[in-house]
Amino acid sequence: IKEGRPDTWLTVLTASALGDVWKDNRATDGVLEWRKEESVSSLAARIRSVAQFDVAIFFSNSWKTSLAVWSAGIPLRVGRRDGASSWLYNQHPVEPDHPLDAIRMNLRIAQSVGANINE
Repeated sequence: IKEGRPDTWLTVLTASALGDVWKDNRATDGVLEWRKEESVSSLAARIRSVAQFDVAIFFSNSWKTSLAVWSAGIPLRVGRRDGASSWLYNQHPVEPDHPLDAIRMNLRIAQSVGANINE
């Protein structure tokens, strides 16, 4: 995403167990980790305190992060139309002509926001 849209400030919201993976990734500008025991309201408050985000893109259907992002007031929330949390998204990628596995669907979402997935 960052290479396709170099003007983008990219912060990754991730489970704390995966934080180190993202901290060393040059394609991200920031990492916001959440803990399993953290409440939705606490996470929403931390999201609001970090920055005024324009868009959130979901590559998984975690109800906790989806609800926290919605509660934080991020205006555009992009995610798939499957799972219980999909009603919290207000933008959805165009449905493919045939079913895709999760990785290919995530690549499709990334491509829809400017990522070059052919490299």
